[in-house]
Amino acid sequence: MTDDLTAVAATLQRAMDAHQAGQHEQARRLYLEHLEASPGDAPALCLLASLEGEQGNHPGAEAAFRKAVAADFAHAPAHAGLGASLLLQKRPAQAADALEQAIALQADQPEWRLQLALALRQSGRLEDAIKAVARLVERWPDHLQGRYNLAVLAMEGGNPDLAAENFQVVAQRQPDRLPALVGLGRALIAANDPAGAQQALDRAAQLAPGDAEVNALRGNLLRQRGRFAQASASYQRALDAPGGHVGAAIGLADIDRREGR
Repeated sequence: MTDDLTAVAATLQRAMDAHQAGQHEQARRLYLEHLEASPGDAPALCLLASLEGEQGNHPGAEAAFRKAVAADFAHAPAHAGLGASLLLQKRPAQAADALEQAIALQADQPEWRLQLALALRQSGRLEDAIKAVARLVERWPDHLQGRYNLAVLAMEGGNPDLAAENFQVVAQRQPDRLPALVGLGRALIAANDPAGAQQALDRAAQLAPGDAEVNALRGNLLRQRGRFAQASASYQRALDAPGGHVGAAIGLADIDRREGR
C-alpha cells in the first residue's frame, strides 16, 4: 500500500516537473495517469485545468475545475480557477458566482477579489463591483492595483471624489505611473479641483511630453482656466503626436473662435 502511494505521488511530481519545464503533452499524460489512480484529487485536477487553460483549451479547463469542485467543494482554488476560466469564456455572471464562493471559503486572496470585481462589472453590476474592490482596499490598504481599479470603477460610477482619493494614493506611491496621474487629473477636473488637476497633468506631461491624451487633457484644463496660449501649445503637441487627437483639434478650434481667428 505504501509503495502504491509512493508511486502515485511520484507520478504527480513528474507531471508537475514536466508542466514547469513546458513539456505540456507529457505533463497532461502524467496528470491523467495520476488522476486514474486518484480521481478525487482536487489540487491535481486544478493543475490539469491550469495546464489546459495555458494551452487555450478553456472548455477543458472549465471541465477539470468543475471536477475539482465536485471532488472537494471546500477547495477554494477550484472555485477561483473556475471563475477565471469562465471569465475568459465571456461568461461573467457565472464567473462571479464561482469567485464569490471561492472568497467565502478563503477570504485572504486579494487577486480573487479583483477578478470578482471584473466579473461583476462585466455582468452590468457596477455598484457591486465597486463594493467588492472597496472591501479589498479596506482590508489591504497598501494594495495599489486594488486602489487603482477602485478609482477607475468609481469614475465610471460617477464618484470622482472616491476616484481622486485612490488615484492620489497610487500616484504618491508610484509617481511614475502615468495612467494613475492621468486618471487623477480627470477625477480632479470632475471634482472641480482645477489646481490639483493641473498639478497631476503637468507631472504626467513631464513623464510623457509627447502623449496625445495627456496634452489634450492639459489643453482642455488650461482652456477652461482661460490660459489660451498655453492651452494652444498643449493642443498642438497632441495634434503632432502619431495619429493626432480629435479632441485637441476641437479645443484648438474653440480657442481660435474665441480669439476671433
